[in-house]
Amino acid sequence: MPHSAKFANLNRKLIDVPNVGQAVGEVLLVPSTCVPDYAVMLSMATTHHMKLRHHQFALVRNLDCFMSRIVSVCYGFTDSYGRCVFSSCNKSLGLANPCLPSDYRRSQYVALNWAKWPLFIDSLRVARSALWLEADVVIHRNPWEVLLSTPQLQRTVFDAVRYQWESPPCSVPELVTSSAVACVKSGWPSPHPEPLNCGQLLLNSLEFALEVWASRPAVFKNGAMSQQGYANLIKGNYSHSGLPLNFFNLCWKAQRYVKIVDQCELVTFHATCEMVAKTKRLSMNTSVNSAAKHSCALSQQKTLTKAQLGAFATRVTQPTRLTVIRVRDSLD
Repeated sequence: MPHSAKFANLNRKLIDVPNVGQAVGEVLLVPSTCVPDYAVMLSMATTHHMKLRHHQFALVRNLDCFMSRIVSVCYGFTDSYGRCVFSSCNKSLGLANPCLPSDYRRSQYVALNWAKWPLFIDSLRVARSALWLEADVVIHRNPWEVLLSTPQLQRTVFDAVRYQWESPPCSVPELVTSSAVACVKSGWPSPHPEPLNCGQLLLNSLEFALEVWASRPAVFKNGAMSQQGYANLIKGNYSHSGLPLNFFNLCWKAQRYVKIVDQCELVTFHATCEMVAKTKRLSMNTSVNSAAKHSCALSQQKTLTKAQLGAFATRVTQPTRLTVIRVRDSLD
């Protein structure tokens, strides 16, 4: 959808992001049998999106070992989904008010999207790994079960960043292997020029987050390159990979790129192609109801193995910025 001409060139100010370092440190002290040591899940919502939270956590809200490791920035409200770090939406903040309408057509959208990077930085000063899921992502089951499975563990632990695909990489068969999702046609769509979508990210590198944040423009405008655009450029300096297609993007289905072959194998459902909070909520509710319709097992307390729980604690080689030589080698 094109940017609204009325809003595209309006300047927006930096949004204040509360420091979540203490909250992250406190949840990391909570023992968990289904989230690895030193790992946390992050999210963010404003009053504009707070009704999405019920749907986001509907299928896992009773999974205590998972919910106890969640930290969210909550602008203008609080709730009981994990640890909710409150921040103000006072009208006196003017254009820096995070609770101004923030759909894709308005300039507040770009300011709010940039606000996630200080959250990542604060978190990665304390945690060794942070899983970011935007407020319009339904969590169907514990993501760490898939992220730390044998095929995924090496990438999950040692890549600086893993990301939801902007378009599914159907032209590379080994990247689309999934028990949940299948491409409608092999080799289509063409590879996306900016494959990283910031709606779902696994971050292991503080340096990566700092570099993206340092790249931000002096003035936020929707007409300029988005934070996702900068992240796509900068990821080339780091080890990176796409998340499994079980981390689903509604746009893939809307654009007829893929089909869901097993609803119960979905890890997440990102309602990213819906442009406003109301339609996002309806789409997320449909995803939750579909899991119930297919009798998917909900909120099962599956215990990770000792090796999985300690995967980040025992990591010696840290994800680092690639040297110029290594970047060249990777492109040959």
